Amino acid sequence: MKTKFLILFLIFILFAVVESMIIFNLNSSLLHGGVRKFGTMTLGGEMIGGPGGYTFAPELTVPYSKKFYIEVVQKNLWCTFGGCSPRGQIVAILGGWLQGENTEQPAIENDYNLYENEKVKSIVVVGDKDGRIVGIYPNKNIDDLLSILEIHHNLWAE
Repeated sequence: MKTKFLILFLIFILFAVVESMIIFNLNSSLLHGGVRKFGTMTLGGEMIGGPGGYTFAPELTVPYSKKFYIEVVQKNLWCTFGGCSPRGQIVAILGGWLQGENTEQPAIENDYNLYENEKVKSIVVVGDKDGRIVGIYPNKNIDDLLSILEIHHNLWAE
């Protein structure tokens, strides 16, 4: 009888540990200031500026061939890769795509629902290789990019 209880207890503990690991991996961004939903964006949803989306020169379309995608929306920012500071060069070296958008553009303000969220001054959105959102970080900006890359190391550390 004791053996059955011990086996059931061990199975329960194993199940609890595995379940905790799955939940932690799915929501690791939430532990670092991320949110599940912001405006029309939700974790697992499609990025606004993901693969195949429009961008500006020198490329007019966001390429499909990147390991991950990052959109940074903040005041006085409009850039891709290295033009977004040395952090943009790091993203390129890691195989990702970085695009910065200016919050003062009406279309951007509308796309990212910043007009409805006056307390949010900037946002960073991270997507996987398919452009599915894996992290939404309100009030984070280009200066927070390295810590956000560390959270999502599974996207580039292959």
